Amino acid sequence: MKRLLFLLPAVLLLLPGLYSCEDKNIPDDNKPENPEIVDPEPEDSVPVFSITDDQSGEVIESFDLPYEGGEIEIMILCGGSWTMTVPSWITADKSAGEGNTPVRLTVSANTGESRSGEAIFKSGDETITLAAVQAMAENGSEAYPILIRTASDMTRLRTLLEMGEYKYVKLVNDIDMSPITDWAPIHEDNDNKGIRFDGNGKTISNFRVVKPAEADCVHNYMSLFGILHGSVKNLTIKDPEIVYNRSTPVGILAGWAGNSDGSCFAEIENVHVINGKVTSRMISGNLGGLVGSTHATTFKNCSFDGTVTREVVADEDNTYRYTGGLIGLVYTAAEYMVSLDGCHTSGKVAAKAGRAVGGLIAGINAKARVRINNCWSTMDVEARHDVVGGLVGYWGGGEFNDCHYSGNISTTKGTNSFAGGIVAHSNWEIIMRRCWSEGTITTSGAIVGGLAGQSNAVADGPTTGLEISECWSSMIIKSGSGDTGGLVGRSSTNHPLSISNSYFTGSLTAQATNKSNYGGIIGDCPKNSTITNCWSSADIKAGFAMGGIAGRMFGRQGASADQTADIGCSATGNIFTGTIQTTNTSGESASNHYSAAAIIGFNSTANTLKNNWRGPGVSFSFYANAADNSLFDQDDADKDHPLTDNRDHGDSAYKYYRPYHGKAASSGETVSAIAARIGWDTSVWDLSGSTPTLKNSRK
Repeated sequence: MKRLLFLLPAVLLLLPGLYSCEDKNIPDDNKPENPEIVDPEPEDSVPVFSITDDQSGEVIESFDLPYEGGEIEIMILCGGSWTMTVPSWITADKSAGEGNTPVRLTVSANTGESRSGEAIFKSGDETITLAAVQAMAENGSEAYPILIRTASDMTRLRTLLEMGEYKYVKLVNDIDMSPITDWAPIHEDNDNKGIRFDGNGKTISNFRVVKPAEADCVHNYMSLFGILHGSVKNLTIKDPEIVYNRSTPVGILAGWAGNSDGSCFAEIENVHVINGKVTSRMISGNLGGLVGSTHATTFKNCSFDGTVTREVVADEDNTYRYTGGLIGLVYTAAEYMVSLDGCHTSGKVAAKAGRAVGGLIAGINAKARVRINNCWSTMDVEARHDVVGGLVGYWGGGEFNDCHYSGNISTTKGTNSFAGGIVAHSNWEIIMRRCWSEGTITTSGAIVGGLAGQSNAVADGPTTGLEISECWSSMIIKSGSGDTGGLVGRSSTNHPLSISNSYFTGSLTAQATNKSNYGGIIGDCPKNSTITNCWSSADIKAGFAMGGIAGRMFGRQGASADQTADIGCSATGNIFTGTIQTTNTSGESASNHYSAAAIIGFNSTANTLKNNWRGPGVSFSFYANAADNSLFDQDDADKDHPLTDNRDHGDSAYKYYRPYHGKAASSGETVSAIAARIGWDTSVWDLSGSTPTLKNSRK
């Protein structure tokens, strides 16, 4: 009698790593509990492939096989010749043989659909038919993920998540969510449920939660996923809309992602929102195009296109209410637990209440030290109040590398604007390398910069307040008050500032008379500031304390301070080729206010001022008496060789406050020619044109 013997094949068993997620307290009443979550144990897996005797129904063999397919070895015991046919989704290395023969079967990959067929063996006049079945199995392990094919499958995810486990989920079809009219986030409870969601390159479209009535908004963390402990990758979300009026974090993808001590990083990678809308009429609750609030999370190659809007108008509300193009608030006190790489936003973000609005991130807690690499935004950023940045509103420390902003920034209320092309305001260090900005900044207040509005590192904070290198801006800036610079508005008195190998080609305009501290690179410098090898062609129109490089370099002190004191500031190798003009209609009175100059408007005589040049086309119109506007060369200076006026006219009525014009370049000498002559680094600068450009920071 002919017999078939199926030997037990090798079992492919995936042993997931174990992840402990013990966490510490997070000071936020609307923050989820911190979970302990592990991957499913191997014994939870189920057989998904079997061979069965058609006549008896007896299962001859069953074993685990991933949807990606795999190989099975069987032994055919036969006293004579035999033939075999198998289903189309199985390939056999032999279809006929003689006697006992090993046969290798290859099962093809499967998206997870159940499938079956017949394996038919013949020898002489005898036939044996066996059933080969691959059953759909969804235990949520990495080998057998939960498969999502329909909008209804998305809704059932809430019931499939389990306490203490990560569930693996895979989207196998594009999904239209428009039939779902009463969405609840997949995970909104304060418990330890995790998910690892593979979007598989598919698209979820028409996800909508439109609940303008506050009474109808009963869920927290409104979004697709709610609280995200785990990961979401390779997903596009098209035409989503959330209108939600509840004091809770809101975003298209997640209301909250990650935890505070980093033991359970959330990972969001290759997730893109197209034509998204996030709207709230609540004065509180963090809003983000992608994520409302986040702790330990990595964002890689993610984007949001659309609008994020806080509609409520609240004149009295001047507290921080975070509204961001990608993320509302990075809420962590630990260092470098959040990073963004290759992320970008487009569209518009607007807030009619609260401080902190950003095209990428609205706010970052102090000491968080976030790394943002190769990210950009083209969002228009509008705010009723202040702390408004092209990329980040409120900054808690860290670094920007190879980032840029292109768009329009505006505020409509308040005397302090804290507005910047990259970042508005910081209470920790700002490190910025190879970044640039272009567009417009229009504000009703002060403290505005083409890259950074204010760096205000706290006294017991980092050793560095602000470092900018190889950056540029061409912003058209209109501010309502003072402390405005082409790159930086002002920096803290507590820590040093360094700006090197950078430039500004836009304009600075005060929208009122008698406004001070306007500079082509920085408006107002702290002590121990250095500005090296920078150039500006700024068109500057303000009241006084104006300079082509710095408006005031006096350690953030007033005019009554000792003007001969050593405050540790230096300006070396800088060039100015723009215009300086007072906005006071009758010109500046000789006895009023501070002074203005081609390089630095207000100085200490002990500052180090060396090798600074003004181009042949500089226009200077400050004093009412035209003769007083004549520029004059000044010798290099330092604390051992104090700055002198070197002017050929004098009047005891003048309040010069040590203006510094540098030296005049030769007629016809270009900025690049000046830069080459004074030794700028050609590994950093391209000096082939008439004006220098940065080799590593281009559009």
